[in-house]
Amino acid sequence: MSGLCHGPRLREMDARHGGSIIDAQITLALAGEEGAPWPPELAADVAAVTTADFDLVDRDAGDIDDSLDLIAIAVRL
Repeated sequence: MSGLCHGPRLREMDARHGGSIIDAQITLALAGEEGAPWPPELAADVAAVTTADFDLVDRDAGDIDDSLDLIAIAVRL
């Protein structure tokens, strides 16, 4: 069992956007009837996210309770 977590670059983006790049997107989406336009900085950061921006943390190497997702690998015998 492993946990999917924000890597260093995503943590930097979180800090730039008030602590959470995801919360920044949600706040704008819920603003008014049609939402609010995204600032260019937020749009650029979201567009720049790649798979390399995430870390897999093995349950034996760290706490996976706060992971974005859990990944289980099973072997059929």
